This record gives sequence, structure tokens and C-alpha cells, in this order.
Amino acid sequence: MEKPVLYLIDGSSYIFRAYYAIRHLSTSSGFPTNAVYGVSSMLFKFIKDYNPTLLGMVFDAKGDTFRNEMYSLYKANRSAPPDDLVPQFQKIFDVVDAFKMPQFMVEGFEADDIIGTIARRMEDAGYDIVIVTGDKDFSQLVSDRITLLDTMKNKTTLIADVVEKYGVPPEKVLDIFALMGDAVDNIPGIKGIGEKTAINLIKTYGSLEALLGDPPGLPERWAKLIREKKEDALMSRELATIKTDMEMDVSVDMFRYDGFDKEKLGSLFRELEFKNLMRELGELEEPPPADNGNEETGNAVPYDNYKAVLKEEELENVIKRIGETGEVSLDLETTSQDPMLAEIVGISLTPAPHESYYVPVAHRALSDAAVKQMPLAGVLSKLKPVLEDPDIRKIGQNLKYEIVVLERNGITLKGIFFDTMIAAHMLDSSRLSYSLDELSRVFLGHLMISYKDVTGTGKSKIPFDEVEIEKAKVYSCEDSDVAMLLYKKLEPELEKAGLVDVYRETELKFIEVLARIEMNGVRVDPLKLKELSKEFDVGLKELEKEIYAGVGYEFNLNSPIQLREVLFTTLELPSKKTTKTGEASTDVEVLTDLSKFHPVPEKVLEHRTLSKLKSTYLDALPKLINPATGRLHTSFSRVGSSTGRLSSSDPNLQNIPIKTAQGRRIREAFVPDEGNVLLSADYSQIELRLLAHFSDDESLIEAFQTGSDIHSRTAAEIFGVTEDLVTPDMRRLAKSINFGIIYGISAFGLAKQLGTSVSIAKSYIDEYFKRYGKVREYIDKTIA
Repeated sequence: MEKPVLYLIDGSSYIFRAYYAIRHLSTSSGFPTNAVYGVSSMLFKFIKDYNPTLLGMVFDAKGDTFRNEMYSLYKANRSAPPDDLVPQFQKIFDVVDAFKMPQFMVEGFEADDIIGTIARRMEDAGYDIVIVTGDKDFSQLVSDRITLLDTMKNKTTLIADVVEKYGVPPEKVLDIFALMGDAVDNIPGIKGIGEKTAINLIKTYGSLEALLGDPPGLPERWAKLIREKKEDALMSRELATIKTDMEMDVSVDMFRYDGFDKEKLGSLFRELEFKNLMRELGELEEPPPADNGNEETGNAVPYDNYKAVLKEEELENVIKRIGETGEVSLDLETTSQDPMLAEIVGISLTPAPHESYYVPVAHRALSDAAVKQMPLAGVLSKLKPVLEDPDIRKIGQNLKYEIVVLERNGITLKGIFFDTMIAAHMLDSSRLSYSLDELSRVFLGHLMISYKDVTGTGKSKIPFDEVEIEKAKVYSCEDSDVAMLLYKKLEPELEKAGLVDVYRETELKFIEVLARIEMNGVRVDPLKLKELSKEFDVGLKELEKEIYAGVGYEFNLNSPIQLREVLFTTLELPSKKTTKTGEASTDVEVLTDLSKFHPVPEKVLEHRTLSKLKSTYLDALPKLINPATGRLHTSFSRVGSSTGRLSSSDPNLQNIPIKTAQGRRIREAFVPDEGNVLLSADYSQIELRLLAHFSDDESLIEAFQTGSDIHSRTAAEIFGVTEDLVTPDMRRLAKSINFGIIYGISAFGLAKQLGTSVSIAKSYIDEYFKRYGKVREYIDKTIA
């Protein structure tokens, strides 16, 4: 009998990755929760995806380890954990306890050593081990039975992957680490030898020992460094070595996992105000019953009920059926996610739950060569009266897409009645995803066929028009059927929440407005973009000359590895920050700080800015101009943020630069049609006016009615001075508070924004609520 897989989770890594992945999340009382939420979400997803039966979560213990005794500067460059992370540690451990995950922590040793010891012991016992981590150091442990899994990148590391990355098998990786060191852990290595050089040296000469023996052919530059820093290399290898022989009991029974404590998790999630995870908790333990579903598979939809429509009379019967029910859920299968380029491949129609039809029009799979499909023009001609009938209710997921594609094909979709994506967002704007697959899982307990299930992935991926009709039928009919089922499920929820009127009168109508805006697009001048691109190219070349002159040699500016070597080895600038993967950081913050010591970092920043503007806008935008319209057509999303703000993508037209002179020049390429002008309009402090209205706070209302400067007025209220004594700094603070309060900023978040202490930021917020008491009441009432 095959033994189960043992999963070992690098818990300390999980915490920091979760903290940096999600920012600015806190409870209504201001307690920071981003790391707790991130860890909880990651653990939920891990359990769902891998269903482990053997599991261990490993953490670093507090205090020094044997490595600090070996090298006093080990990890000495690490700063203390962020202020808003520290109070979350205990809550994270509480969550892990509630998940009932076996936990391991040994004083004097790091999590890496505990994982290494357990992994080797269990490997010897015949088990396969998966180490869940994003830390490159674990590459040294990879074997036939030990693999690495980075759940955040969905990446597995096998022996072949280690060889591909480092050019040597796992057992030789330590020799590379010995030469290059590790900036994250402050392991010195040999100064002057970076990752690329270290890899080449070990690949060429086979081992660290061979290099220490001064082999023939070794370039003098490297030979000299290695001779001088031999002891550093040997110590660095020892520091980087993960122990696999700790004295600890290891047996399979220590890792048995049989699920979490639902009651404890629920209590914690309520305390931490994790509404999404409370719902997830119910989904994991008690998925909703699948009405009329297949009992063997647990499917909420009956695939056998789906039919392909290949003849005119069959299509006419479907149209007749739609007339009988007075509603239809529809889904278009096309050749592109861009509705302005998409060509229709097939149409699924669901006039009633569990009754779906697929009309293929442009499939070209070889296996379907004998199948006669109706021509698109004929199908649309027959469907046009139904689709344009405002009395036939139209249902779907992200109907804006269908509106645009159909409009391009001569049909104006009318009778838009229910969009499942918009409805789900109205009911809960804090979800991480509003995809049909996710909504189906959450609300119906049904796992849908994924797009990649029918089209494949990687080199074997095929366009949808090459998918066999039978496969496409099931996939597409499921989409329209699930949308119909969600409509039946979510509409009563909107009614219960008192949101139906807003949904019908505002949200649904707005879908059509956005579709029209997207179809209209915006005109850009490609010649202007080309002209600017050439100009920026000249500027980049000048900057490169200045940088190379400052360094003394040429290098690849776009290579983080080479840039690190230039900054921290050649120029010997101080390294104060590391990336999540453990390398010395070269981000904007670091380069800005280093500019105080040397002119090269500042030039690198200028080069990056110019290069990004050129590649992101000047070179990219012309390629996105629609060949048929000569315009850019963005996609606007209503569910891109929890605040209700629109988000723009493909391309992001909300992100065209404005803060720099160079960025503003790019805006010159956006031009009106001849005889027209571009008009920019904005509400005056609309969020604060709405807050005044809904909270009915007398002080806020009076400020707007008398035409006061609202930020100066708030500053005067908070600092207890008259408005004429408000300084620019006071007004700046008040502005941050005014807008921060609306979006639920915590004391931690405000402190970071203002560059002050958490206690001072909290005092500002407290004073604000003293002055604007009804705002506090309104926020509390709304959250409750």
C-alpha cells in the first residue's frame, strides 16, 4: 500500500509572506489582521488543494541559534518585525492551534533544521515529503522523495528544477551558497563573487574543495579572492547547511492530521471579523446540498441534460422555450478575452435551471469535421428578436462582455435582468474573487469544469475553436446553467439585504453605460508615441553612459543579480534590506537611500523610470490599438475594489502618468477626434460630502454649507485652534485623517502614512471621533 505524503510547512516563512502579500487590514477597533488573515487563507487553500493526512507546521524559536555562536553577525542585518505584525503573532498561533496542525519548534535551532531533520528521517522510512516554502535554501534537500512546493507561486521544485536553476545537483548547491553568501541571513560568502559567478565556478570546477585547491585554469581574479577568503567560504557553507541530524524523536504518528476545530476557528474568525473566512469555514466542513445533482460526483448540475443544437428546427424550439420561461441565461464562447476582438465560436442558452443548450458555430476540431454547424449569421438572425426583446429577462456572469461582443455582431442586448458577478459584489465587496467558478463553489457547493480542463495548458493548449463540440457543450452549458442557479440563489439575498432597487436602477443600468464607454474607446496618436519613444531611447543611452562611467565597466542594468554585484560589491554600498527570496534588495526605497552615498543609484532610478515609461506606455500602447477602430479599448471592472471604484485594465487607462514631466508628455498622445475636445470633470470631495450626508454630522454639514476648507476645518477641530492658526502641516494631517477615516484606516496605517508613532496616530483618530461623533456612530452602525 502506497504511503501518504508528508507535508512540512515552513511556518515562519508563511507569516512574513502573508504579511507582505496583504496590507492595511484591521478590525473595526484598529487591531491589525493582515498577516493573520493571510496565513488563515493560505492554510485554508492548502488544505482544500492538497487534502493532507500527514502534516507538520514548523516555526523558528525565539533567540539565538548555534549559528550565532559560530558567527556573531549571523542575521545581524535583520530589522525587528514591523510594529503592526508583532501583535499578530499570538493570533496566528491561535489560528494554527484551531486548525489542529501538529506544530514543531526547538530552542536553539531554526525551522529549516527541524524540517531538514524530519524530512531525512521520514525519507529513510519510505515516505515522500513535500516541503511547503518559498525559501531557496531548501534546494539542498531536494531528492527523489523530497520536493519543494511554493503555494503562492504554484511552483514545485524537483531535482531537475534545481539543476536547471543552479546547473548542479542539490548536493552541490551548498558550494554555490558558500561562494555567493546570503544577504538575507548576513552570510558573507566571498565578497566579489555573485550568484552567476558562483554557479559558473562550481559547474566548471565541480566543488568548493576543488576551487580551494587553486585548480589550473582558474582566472587569477577569482583565484585571488578565493585564496584570501577561504575561511569565509568554508564558514559560509557551514552556516548555510540545513541540519538533518538533530536529536529529536520523529515518528509518523506525530504528523497525523484529521481536520480542524470548526468551533474554535469560527470563534477566532468572528473575533477577527473575517467574514469571508467564516463563509469558507462553512463551505469546507458542510458544503451546501447539490439540488438535483449527481450524487456520485456531488455536482450541482446535471451534465446529461445539456444538448448541442445543430439544426434550425432545434434552435427554433430553444427560442420557443425561452419565450415560455420569459428568461434566459446566456454565455458566449469566443476566440479572445478582449470583446472588441473576440469572434463567436458558440453560444449557450439556459431558459430554466438544469436545461441548457449549446449552439456551436465555428468549431474546427478535426474530430468534428463531419458535424455540420449552423452559420453564425443565420443563428444570430434567429436569436436577434429574443436577445433584443426587453421583456425577456437576460441573466449571466459579467454580461458587459456579451453586450460588447453582440453589439459588434449587430445585436443590442436588451432586458438585462441579473448579472451574478455584480450581485455577488453587492452582497459582499470584500471577496478576493468573483469568478463564476468561485461563486459556484461558495454558493452552490459545486466545483466547475475549468477552462484549462477543455483547452489544456502550456504547449498543449489549444484555442477554444479547436475544442471538440462535445467538450465545449458541457463546459459552456455549465457556465450558463450555473449563472441561472446563482440568479435563483442570489436574488432573494439581495431582497433580504434591501439592495434590489439599487441593483436594478443603478448597477444593472451602469453595465450598459460601461459597455458603451468601452466600445467607444479613446483615440491615441501613434506617431506621437513613436516620436516620444525615440526621444526616451536617446535619454536612456545617455544615462547608461553615465552609469557605466561611474561604475568603471559595463553591465546589464536590467539584471538584478548584476546590479546587486555592482552596488554592494564593486561600489561597496551598504545593504540594508532584502527581498522575500533572501537577496539584497535593489528596490526604489533602497536606491533612494543609497543615492546619499553615490551618484550611480540615482542614475539607476532615473533609468528605471524612463525605461518603464517607454516599455509600459510608449512601446506597448501602439500594439494595443484596435486595428478596426484605430482606438484603445480598455476594460472597466465594477468588482475591482471593495470601495466601488472602477478599475481599468488591458490597458489600464487610469494609470497614465501625471506626476512627472516625462509622464505628462505621454498624456499628450491622447487626443480627441477632430472638432471635439477632451473634458475632465471631478466631484469636489464627494466622499466627504457623502459621509456628511449619511452620518448627518452637524459639524461636517456646516463646513460644506458655509464653504469652509474642510481639511482646515478638521485640523482646527482636532488641534483645538481657530482656522486662521492652522498650519500647512496641520492641514496635511487632517486631510490624511479625513480620507483615511472613510476607508477604515487603522492607527497603524495612519502612523505609517504620517510618519509618526501609533499612539500619536491613535490620538488623532480619537480626537476626530470626539469632534465628529455622528461619523463614529455611522461607521459602527454600518459595520454592525
